[in-house]
Amino acid sequence: MRLAQCLFVIVLAMCGLIAVVLWIPEADGGHGMEHPNFATMKRGGDGPEPLVLWLGWGWGVLQILLIVGLMGLGARKGEDCRGLWMPLFVGGAAFVGLWTYLVLTYVDYVSDPDPAMLLGFPLPSALVLYGIWALPAIFAVYFVLGFKRWVLTDADLAEFEAMMAKKEASISAGSPEPGGGSS
Repeated sequence: MRLAQCLFVIVLAMCGLIAVVLWIPEADGGHGMEHPNFATMKRGGDGPEPLVLWLGWGWGVLQILLIVGLMGLGARKGEDCRGLWMPLFVGGAAFVGLWTYLVLTYVDYVSDPDPAMLLGFPLPSALVLYGIWALPAIFAVYFVLGFKRWVLTDADLAEFEAMMAKKEASISAGSPEPGGGSS
């Protein structure tokens, strides 16, 4: 299956997941409940239903696959991009692994009266603050290092600049634009 078709299937799966979630009844305390000590504060319930939690995990995995797939969509067609696919695969797998670990630690956090803490935050929050936001740096580094090989080579840039120079020369000479005539 081609990459564009895979991306379409991922988007369809995301739509299906949304449809399923819309049919699930809302849990008690889903938007917070009155706090027993502070009237202006709301407290959470017992956590989401297991089905909703795992549907949320699936939504996150589909989002990660979509993001990684869209990064690969910009690669050169018909060229050797082996150096691009491995970093996308490794980065995507690391992202899915961290996302899965985050969901599992959230399940423990909700059920544990004395949750694990990391650098002053509950473990799930610390994973978001110190892990999830930093993980895309893998993709950024690889794209910076390999952009000229995988996306826009020097030959492509020279061809584009030649086309632009030809277009500018035809405009300055007063000849009509190809395909559109003069206006």
